[in-house]
Amino acid sequence: MEPVRIGGGAKQSDTQGRLREIEMLLNVSRMVAAMETVDEVDLRTHGVDARGTILDVLDDELRGAVGIGGVDIVNANKKLILAIVWQLMRQNIVNVLTKLGGGGKPIKDAQIVKWANTQVKGAGRATSMRNFRDKTLATGIFFMDLLSALEGRAINWELVTAGGTEEERMNNAKYVISVARKIGCCVFLTWEDIVEVKPKMIMTLCASLMAWHREAAQAKAAGGGGG
Repeated sequence: MEPVRIGGGAKQSDTQGRLREIEMLLNVSRMVAAMETVDEVDLRTHGVDARGTILDVLDDELRGAVGIGGVDIVNANKKLILAIVWQLMRQNIVNVLTKLGGGGKPIKDAQIVKWANTQVKGAGRATSMRNFRDKTLATGIFFMDLLSALEGRAINWELVTAGGTEEERMNNAKYVISVARKIGCCVFLTWEDIVEVKPKMIMTLCASLMAWHREAAQAKAAGGGGG
């Protein structure tokens, strides 16, 4: 699934297609259990009532999205749909950071940076990052090394470039996002966020990878270490 980017030039059919993506985002919400009350058939329709039910279920998650109704989703109101997506994304990131931090407090940026560097170094790779503003991250190579460290067979190095040109950086960034999603990581950022080195979005990528790694390790331990 490509990241939700509802721009000013989006056609109504394009925005309607985002409905499915919004429903998929429910999986990252702490209110997902309540979705069992919504008829699965209704979710596949464009009925106002069904979309209104989604908003009712996500009431706590969408406290900042004032004035949004089911009709806004059905009518493909780009601005308000984007507000819904942003609130869901924000809540997911808050949940991830708090879970990683432990004790009810979000993990600190420095801890995530240290974790990522430790993983890459432990895998014998030479790259590293100083912080989430490190301009060398624009090439995407560090994230390739991190993904490879977390899942040895995840990266096809024949598809990786040096990131020396704008096109190479774009392709690397797209590949990073594709691989992260393929291994099961919940990723919201876009390739532009990587090549432009947007600190907050870079942090969300690293935090999501860290959360995925912990969950994978816990699942392996619970399974007796097999696999």
